[in-house]
Amino acid sequence: MQSLYSKVVRVIKKIKITVDKKNYDRGQPSVCVLIFLLAGIIGFFTAVHTSVPNYNLIIVILSDVVLCLFMWFMFFYMQKLFPAFSTVLLFLIIAAVFLNFSSMQEELIVVINQLALGYSESSSVTEFMLIFSLFFSFTFFFLEIVMHSHVVPLLLILFFTICSPIFGISLNIVSAILLSLFQSFFLVINMTGTSLNKTAFSMTSRARVGREAGVVCAAIFLCLVLAAFLPVLSNSDSFFDYFNMVDSYVYQFANNISSDLGLAKTDGQISSGNVYRTGQLQFEVEVSESPSEILYLRGFIGDYYEGEEWTELEDETSMLVEAAESGNIDDFATVNDYFYLNLMSDDGDSCRYMNITYADGGSGELTPYYAFYYELGGFYYYEQNDIDIDWDGLPGYKEAQEKYIELADDEYTSYPEELLPNLSELCAQTPLESREEVTAFIAYVLVTHASYTLTPGTSASSQDILEYFLFESGQGYCVHFASVAALMYRMYGIPARYVSGYSVPAELFSSQDDGTYKAEVSDEYAHSWVEIFVDGYGWVPVEFTPNSDGTIIPTYPGFDEQDLYSVLKANGWLVNDEAQTDSTQTNDDGYKNDFWRATKILIVIIICAAIITLPLICRRHRLEKINHMSVTQIFAITLKVMRFGGFAEKYGGGEDDFTEKLSAFVSSVSLPESEKLVFVVSKAAYGNESPDENDRLFVQDIYRRISYEVYENLDRVKKIVFRYIKLLG
Repeated sequence: MQSLYSKVVRVIKKIKITVDKKNYDRGQPSVCVLIFLLAGIIGFFTAVHTSVPNYNLIIVILSDVVLCLFMWFMFFYMQKLFPAFSTVLLFLIIAAVFLNFSSMQEELIVVINQLALGYSESSSVTEFMLIFSLFFSFTFFFLEIVMHSHVVPLLLILFFTICSPIFGISLNIVSAILLSLFQSFFLVINMTGTSLNKTAFSMTSRARVGREAGVVCAAIFLCLVLAAFLPVLSNSDSFFDYFNMVDSYVYQFANNISSDLGLAKTDGQISSGNVYRTGQLQFEVEVSESPSEILYLRGFIGDYYEGEEWTELEDETSMLVEAAESGNIDDFATVNDYFYLNLMSDDGDSCRYMNITYADGGSGELTPYYAFYYELGGFYYYEQNDIDIDWDGLPGYKEAQEKYIELADDEYTSYPEELLPNLSELCAQTPLESREEVTAFIAYVLVTHASYTLTPGTSASSQDILEYFLFESGQGYCVHFASVAALMYRMYGIPARYVSGYSVPAELFSSQDDGTYKAEVSDEYAHSWVEIFVDGYGWVPVEFTPNSDGTIIPTYPGFDEQDLYSVLKANGWLVNDEAQTDSTQTNDDGYKNDFWRATKILIVIIICAAIITLPLICRRHRLEKINHMSVTQIFAITLKVMRFGGFAEKYGGGEDDFTEKLSAFVSSVSLPESEKLVFVVSKAAYGNESPDENDRLFVQDIYRRISYEVYENLDRVKKIVFRYIKLLG
C-alpha cells in the first residue's frame, strides 16, 4: 500500500512538473475559475437528477462544493503539499467504494436501469451518486485547473448533452445555462492560452493574505448563490433538515459570543423563519409553595393583528372607567383585578408569593396571572385553582364585569379579513355558536392542518404568514398556533388576545432549604398562547400548541379534556390517531435515512480534509505573522525552536557563552553572526534606539536557518509535531 501511495504521489508530481513546463504560474487565483468549474458540476448533476430522481441532489452538490473548495485552497496556497493532499483524497474516495461495495453494486444497477432502460425505481441511489460525484469533481478539477486541459471535459459534456434525450435526461433552463457557462469559459481559456490566475498585481504580504481570504469567502458565497435553486428541484425534506441543523449551530455560536445576555424577546412578531433555543438562562423564579399547575408569565399582550405582527395592548383605562361607572365603583383599576377580588373573598388564605430574578441583573416585564406587583421582581399571586370570588360580598363588581365583557366583545373581536381570506372562509363555512364548540373546532383545524416544528423554514410566499402556515406549509411553532387560534376566536365573535411570554411547568421547580421552591428558566420555555375572558376568572390562558404526541388539548375553567372530547365526538371532529400519524409523515422517510447514510461518507471526507488542512492553515498563518513580528518576538520563537531541537533550557540569550553554544549547535550560523544576533536583540530589548528593518530581517534570517537545520535533524514524528502542532517553522 505504501509503495502504491508513493507511486501515485510521483505521478501527481510529474503532472505538476508538466504544468510548470507550460509556464503556468499560479500566482493570485481568479475566483471565476472555481465558480465556472462548479457551475459545470452543478449543471451536470442537476440534469442527471431529472432522469435519476431517487438521490439527494443537495447532499451531492454540497459535497462537490466542499471538495472543490478544499482542492482549490490546497492547490493555490499549499502548493508543496497538494500532491500528497490529492492522493489522500483519491484514496478516501476509493476506500469509500470498497467499504460500501455491495450497496454500490446494487445502486449502480438501479442507475443503469433508469438511464438505459427507463425503469422507474424507488430505492435510493444517493450513496452511489455521492461517491461518483466526488470522483467526477476530483477529475474535473485536475483536468481543468491543474493540467489546464479542457479536451476530456469538453467531449464528455458534449456527449452528455447530445445523448441526454436518449437517457430521458431533461436539460432544464438552469442546467443548460450552467453547462453552457462552464463550456464556453474553459474553451476560451484553453484556445487563447489565457492564464487562470491574476499575476498583474504586486501586493504586500499583508494585503496578499487578505486577498486570499477574500477569494475563499467569495467563492463560498457565489457557490451558495448558484446552488440556491436546488431545494426546489430536490423535492427532499433532507435539505431543510441539514440546513436547519447548520443554521442552529450558527445561531447558537453567534448567541454565545454575543454580549447581549438580556431576556429573550417576547413580542408580537410572527416569524416566518426558524427559531432556535440556546438553553441560555433567562431568569430564576422562586415561589413560596410548590406549584400545582403551569405557571404562565405574560411578557406581551397582543391587541390587533396587522399581518405578520400583533400590536401591543397599551391601555384599557377607558374600558375600565366605563365598566366601573356601570357598577358605581370608585376605583376603576380594581374592576378587572382578579387578585384584588379574590383577596377580598378569602382574606389571603391561599395567596402565594413569587420572586423573579433576571439573569442580566435587570428588571423584566413578566407578570403572572392573578398577581399583585409588590417589589422589584416580587409578586403576590393566586393560582387559577384558588380563584373563588364571592360576588355577593362585592357589590357592583358583577355588574362592572358584565359591562367589561360587553366592551371586550367590541375591542377584542376585530381582525383584518382582507389579509386572511382563506381562514375567514373556513370559519364562515362552519357556523358555530358556543365557545366550547369554537374551542374544539379550532383544535380540530390546527391538528388536521399543521404540525409542530421549530424549523418550518422561511416562507417566500407573498400571502400572509398565518395563511401560509395553515393552508400551505402546515408547519410552525407556538407563535403560529396561538395566532391562528386567537384570530379564529375573534372570527366567531369571542374576545381573544394573543400572548407571548414564558410557560414554566410545575415539575421544573425544586425545593430549597428555606422551604421555598425555585426554577431556573431558559429560553427553551419561551412560549405563546391565547387568552380568553371567562366569567368569574377574567383573562385565562388557553393552550393550542401541540403536545409531544401531536395532540392539541385546549382547556379553561368550566371546559376540561373530557368536555373537549365530547364536543369533538358530537361534531364528528375526532381525528384517527393512526391516520393522523400517517398524514403528518408526508415527508419521504427514505430521504431522511438517505440523508444520514450519505452524510456519513461526507462527514468522513470533510473531517479527514479538515484534519489535513487545519494544521496547514495554522502554520501558514504563523509564518505570515513572523514577517510582522518585532526582533524580540522573533528571537523568542527562535529559542523555542532551539530548545525543541535539544538546545539547553537554561540559555535565554544573555549568558556569556550563549554565542559559542549557538554556533556549535547550529552549523549554519557562524560565531560573528551569533554575536551580532545577541547585540541586535539586546539593543531591541534594552537600548534607547529601536532596531531598523535590516536588523529585523537579519534576525528573521537567523530564525529561518536555525528552524531549517533543527527540522532536518528531527525524526519523522518530531518533524510533524514541529511543523503542525508546535507551529515552529
